[in-house]
Amino acid sequence: MELVELMTRSDRDAIGEEKKETGKKKSQASGTFILRSTLNPELIKLANKKNDKLYEEEVNSLRALGLIGEEQEDQDYERPGGAILAWKPVEPLALTGILQLVLSLILANGRVLPEPQLKRQLKSFHLYFTTKLPSPAFSSRDEQTLFDHLSDMIKQNYLDRVRVPMPGGAPTGGARRKSRKAADEEEEGLYEWRWGSRAHAEIGEQNVAEFICDFMRKSWLDEQLKLLGEDEEDEERAAAGRKGKNVARNPRRRAEKEAELEDKADKYGERLLKDVTRVAGSELTKV
Repeated sequence: MELVELMTRSDRDAIGEEKKETGKKKSQASGTFILRSTLNPELIKLANKKNDKLYEEEVNSLRALGLIGEEQEDQDYERPGGAILAWKPVEPLALTGILQLVLSLILANGRVLPEPQLKRQLKSFHLYFTTKLPSPAFSSRDEQTLFDHLSDMIKQNYLDRVRVPMPGGAPTGGARRKSRKAADEEEEGLYEWRWGSRAHAEIGEQNVAEFICDFMRKSWLDEQLKLLGEDEEDEERAAAGRKGKNVARNPRRRAEKEAELEDKADKYGERLLKDVTRVAGSELTKV
């Protein structure tokens, strides 16, 4: 483990901006620290992989202790992991996934995301600020909305919701007598979402950018492999119709096409990573 000091808000806001002029006073320390693991991420990934032999030993041990029966292996609170680390999340994985999604959307938008735009992009995932979510273990709420969860992430310094000045100053006269809906829409337009200090310290922009590119790369490759399979079926049916009999597939040809698509997918992922870095405006932060 290592002790890491979190960024101050001024340091976070300076990410992506041009280097400060020489002679300018250095920002003050935040005085807030976290403990961060120093284990190699690849080692953690391997240690979290399920091992069938270890899984069987865990099941047998739990049965011997009477903690599970023959049909109780799928219960969440006693489910064996079968991994060396036996890592179990403190909160539902869906909540972690939503945080990663919001961080990805902010980064892909150049590190700052206006609230109306965040709502529109979440809507494409069928997520709304009023969507009901499971509550984390540390929460006293029986259930929570998506906005409640994002508010918790702000309190824990993973996200930052910043109020921006209204153009032209405060409204006067007839502008005050707007409908409630119009006032609410104007209010949400006054907020921007950014990364919090813990997101920079624990997750890092580089890791999130690689997650985005890996997801997009796999999605593209899966779609191309599906189309390849459909094309092969069409060719087989056409050939069978001409020859009057079934035509066997050519495994070597299939392997060559798959290798070609893998190569294209890798190049697509590399290009996406460059695009995310370009949109961010500067080198991505790393953990």
